[in-house]
Amino acid sequence: MLAKAFQFDVDRYERNDRIPEVLFRMKQGEVNREQLTQIISVRYQAAHFFEDMLRRIVEVVNCRQHRRPQRWPLIDTGTSTALCEAATVNLAEELGQMAEYGGPHREGREVFLTALGIDYVTWKAKLGTYENMGELDPAARFLVNRMRWIIELGPVEALVALWYYENRISMDHMQGDYHILLHAFETAFPEFKRPNGKYVEGDPLWHIASHADHDEHHAQLAKDALVKVEEIPLVFESIENGVLETRKAVDFFWCLLSERHFGSFQLWRSLA
Repeated sequence: MLAKAFQFDVDRYERNDRIPEVLFRMKQGEVNREQLTQIISVRYQAAHFFEDMLRRIVEVVNCRQHRRPQRWPLIDTGTSTALCEAATVNLAEELGQMAEYGGPHREGREVFLTALGIDYVTWKAKLGTYENMGELDPAARFLVNRMRWIIELGPVEALVALWYYENRISMDHMQGDYHILLHAFETAFPEFKRPNGKYVEGDPLWHIASHADHDEHHAQLAKDALVKVEEIPLVFESIENGVLETRKAVDFFWCLLSERHFGSFQLWRSLA
């Protein structure tokens, strides 16, 4: 199921077929500097809450595995531990506790938004908390709320949401959402572009570039744990549901931005 879901997204991104309009426009270099600044500000509103999403995923996986609900009688202790480790390690990476992935990811977002002329302290202060969100853009609010809903469905759906969210950012080191964002910003903001394409921590585009490069690895632990149980009938259904719901959530987020910037709400773009 996970392999099919991955290939489905790779194929549609490669063909520019059935992807949200704003992503297609960014791939074509048709999004200007002002639009890109607004888009990344909204995308980072959702990313701001990712730490708390991960903390909640850890809680969901931990508490559910110890209760061993009847719905998951075939998930053994070792697999439950792998599910928990996938969430815990990902949280450590997000917090900057693993040197190979740089410092806290929120710092990278701050560097980039500041370079774009956004007052980060003021921007952040309006967002509120994961439990009590403040002034968010409707698209960001939708994505955070939908991810929160999926996470609460259970440990399997929570790990699937984590896998899909991370994998969609990077996706085969070529097609993911942050690859598209990186290319769009390099085109519209040539002053930020590194001639050799190598970004270091502190560069404005480092946060996007580093995630485009390594979030596929962040997703791997979740995928490895889920692959062990994806053939179990009830678990397979949860994996399938988690993939479909998370894909719809991410696509709908981008489609809301498509409507705002290009005047048409299209869930898919087809070249047929």
